Amino acid sequence: MLIFGKHIQPDSDEANNARRQRDLDSDQGRLFPLCRGAEERTEDCRFEVHLSKLSCVISVRLLSSGTVHGHDPTGGPADTARAQLSGYTKRDDLFYFEAHFAIDSASEEDRFRADITTLADELTRRRYARTIVFITTHSVKQSGMLFIGKDKIVEVNQFMELFFGGAMSQVMHRATVFFLTCGGLVRNPDSFAGLQQSVTKYHLRLWAFTAFAFQPHVINDFVLAYCKAVFIRDTKLARIGDVFAALGWSVGLHTDLVYLSPAVSGDHIACIQRYVWSHKERKPWGHCLPMQCPWCSCIRNWSDPVSNGPTLVFTCKSNIGRCSPRGYRFACSPEPGYQFVHHGASDNGKWLVYKK
Repeated sequence: MLIFGKHIQPDSDEANNARRQRDLDSDQGRLFPLCRGAEERTEDCRFEVHLSKLSCVISVRLLSSGTVHGHDPTGGPADTARAQLSGYTKRDDLFYFEAHFAIDSASEEDRFRADITTLADELTRRRYARTIVFITTHSVKQSGMLFIGKDKIVEVNQFMELFFGGAMSQVMHRATVFFLTCGGLVRNPDSFAGLQQSVTKYHLRLWAFTAFAFQPHVINDFVLAYCKAVFIRDTKLARIGDVFAALGWSVGLHTDLVYLSPAVSGDHIACIQRYVWSHKERKPWGHCLPMQCPWCSCIRNWSDPVSNGPTLVFTCKSNIGRCSPRGYRFACSPEPGYQFVHHGASDNGKWLVYKK
């Protein structure tokens, strides 16, 4: 088990000023409330935006061949969040911790718990106002169980207790967690139920992802936009449509995003919001078109969609085998209860949200 923390010294004032100006220009003056409207912005207000409270970014990774010398690969989601927040943080206000784990024996688990307690003591001493945690590990596709070592897997509840139980439960209250693992965790009903229970038990706000072969670097754009909106602009999640409106197609084509928060009533284990990217031709209503026609096996030979109410119907154009004279039809319909996250032009697709 290897665990360490380090204080992040913010960049120079010149570098921070340049970064803020680029962000403001890219967001057309809409990044910060005090700078709304180009006519209202001045050179003074551009460079006076700082996070006013202590912030902490924690990266926890399974120690494997993908970890080089015990450090997060540069450019991953945790590194993206750290770099983004450092540009808006005063000296001594941003701390970055890295923890790596490989628990294949009882003695390694004891060492891990001792190191986690040390980290909890540091978090308690600093009293961070914002805590962001990135957990990276492997999951079993069929069961959703999680790896804590090279050959050891555990149930979700046991995994979450290792990281968020004990002393950590007192300092992780309402922390934001990005769970960087493959989609078996949320696709399997049992593991997903365990995740919901842990979110409510430890009072977390957690993002998980549905792609079976999940690639963490793909969500960098989302992490960047989320940090800007939630941690810098202090936007409430209910008004987070701008975050999704700004995302490119790469995130939505790769994975759906699942947001879990503690239950507010006894009707549900946790509050669930699933964000799905929809594009009329690439991912209609969030459904992936089959790579092959199931009748004639032709590759990506679908017609333009025909609307039948909200349902979109695609027809194989091959005109061979079973698809002659009438091709196989593939119909896509939205699930009940969807809402558009944002409105406006849909050339690049739109994000939908399903709430439970």
